Amino acid sequence: SQTMTTSVEIRDHLVRILRRDLIGPGEEDDDLAAEVLTEAPSRWYLTGYLAPVEATAEDDEDDPSQQEELDNLAGDGGVEAETPAPDDEPPEAPVAKRRVRPTSIGITALLPAGVDAIDVIVSWGEYRTEPPLPETVLTPEPETSPSPKDIPSKLLWERMPRREIVRLSVPTSGRGQAVLVQNSTTPMKGGGALRLEAHARPYQLKHPDGSVEDVRALSVFLVNHRQAVLRRVEDVAFIFQAHIELQCDAGFAARRDLSGWKSNDEDVRIADLHYRDVCDYAIGRSASAGWDMSPDGRVKRVWTESLPTAEVERVAPNEKMPKSIVFDMEALAEAANDAATLKRALQDLPEAYAKWIASERGKREALHAECHRDVADVLLERMNRARQRIETGIEVLESNEKARRAFRFMNEALARASRQRDPKRYEHDSPKWRPFQLAFILLTLPGIADKKLSDRETVDLLFFPTGGGKTEAYLGLAAFTIALRRLCASGELGAGVAVIMRYTLRLLTLDQLARAAGVICALELARTDPKNNENGMPLLGTWPIEIGLWVGSDASPNRMGGVNDTGDATAVTRVRKFRKGDSERAPAPIKACPWCQTPLGKDSFRCVPNDKLPINLEIRCANADCVFTGDRHLPILVVD
Repeated sequence: SQTMTTSVEIRDHLVRILRRDLIGPGEEDDDLAAEVLTEAPSRWYLTGYLAPVEATAEDDEDDPSQQEELDNLAGDGGVEAETPAPDDEPPEAPVAKRRVRPTSIGITALLPAGVDAIDVIVSWGEYRTEPPLPETVLTPEPETSPSPKDIPSKLLWERMPRREIVRLSVPTSGRGQAVLVQNSTTPMKGGGALRLEAHARPYQLKHPDGSVEDVRALSVFLVNHRQAVLRRVEDVAFIFQAHIELQCDAGFAARRDLSGWKSNDEDVRIADLHYRDVCDYAIGRSASAGWDMSPDGRVKRVWTESLPTAEVERVAPNEKMPKSIVFDMEALAEAANDAATLKRALQDLPEAYAKWIASERGKREALHAECHRDVADVLLERMNRARQRIETGIEVLESNEKARRAFRFMNEALARASRQRDPKRYEHDSPKWRPFQLAFILLTLPGIADKKLSDRETVDLLFFPTGGGKTEAYLGLAAFTIALRRLCASGELGAGVAVIMRYTLRLLTLDQLARAAGVICALELARTDPKNNENGMPLLGTWPIEIGLWVGSDASPNRMGGVNDTGDATAVTRVRKFRKGDSERAPAPIKACPWCQTPLGKDSFRCVPNDKLPINLEIRCANADCVFTGDRHLPILVVD
């Protein structure tokens, strides 16, 4: 086997495995071209197969001649969407539906008006039984039924790859005459065949520049009109890995989505601008569609695709920034001790952003459509507004001493937490902000520092793919908010809920809790560090800086419990059962210490001051060398 060295190769290999598992062998799978299965192929493969057309009116919905009409009706809201049941009512049981197996697949593409014929390549796999079954067994007479001895208890199914090329005439308008596919009758039986059915109509294709092109919309369907056989061996009449490919030397016409041109929906208009170069060359019917670009820039091949795939381009942060900008967290914390030094470290960031905005303005001039230029103008204005807010954030840090101190605590906490979380990574390096992270913090910082600022009415969305650094950005802002609140109110006045983080998935909640708890631990260590005292009092207040977990009772206790209150939902009972080994479920959904990553043990949880009248559930690290053990417990609250 070939060694895979890149993520792209591994991804392609996984897709190929999935395709072979769900659909079956394709033309590139020579090792499975003549595979032999020990079970009927319909039990192996979930999609990509066609059953014979049944002569019942109930299957009219699968008639290819009605496909376009059904598609047109689908968008008219003819079927009411299900109304979700209220939270306090159980949902109604779904209505049982008869299983309708596909009997056809198709594809629709746009052809130049002058094209009168195209090549259609039909490929499929058919499976024959081994040993072969006689015709009297496959289709017995109505008054007789095959004897159990006539059908072996264990049949093998041998695959036979098939491929036929059909020259198909394009109908002028309406439905054309069906064309039989050669060598496609039912194996071991004969009777029936696969059919190609075509439907065409004139179509005026509108282009983004306003011009109109006369084309023909052609739909081609592959329909299984083989004669059905005995149900026990019905797969003999099925075709698997069904595939249609259309070839046109003149090229297929591109269809662009113009729905966003006159839309009043801002998101639709922005998406229309971003994806202005994206177009479709085919649409699948009971399947998806694929195509490729020939060297001359035209699409000459389109095909059905039973397992559609889409490539999502990686979004990577831009880290090619001027060296004068400081992104090192520890260096920024040191620079925050002096207003002028901090300004010099940050002042070139909005300038770099301004240069990028200028390059985007150049793209605006190349847009041909007025609606696209209008949307671009709005986005450019927002970019400039964001740049101004970043500049304001730097000005706030220069003029507001408490904001500057909070900025120092934020950088120190994030740097310390990062080193604790991944010490090997930072053994010879220091934690650094990515440009968008630092820009986001500076952009939102003024609204946190000034309660009268109009920007407080703006909700800033930080959008970036998984693994890009969103968490560090908002945790940095959370640390700044907590520190500033403590600096502005001495003693216990700065305590209380300062930041609310909400997650929709349980596993995501627990992962983010561990990462956020690491930053809170760093802030708490900074609060109790004597070097951060002023006039004998901690700058960050006398009340501990803590993080709380508010989830359902299944994950953490809802109340402390105590005398006459020892239910399973209480902290007292959960701690007692966990320490005695009566329950493997920990009193809190925290597996390891967020500071040193040591797994928590049975003695890590304790109700204080005692089990009878507890006022808190404290969590301590099991590592004797960790700072959060002994007299210092983790600053985490789990009883809500």
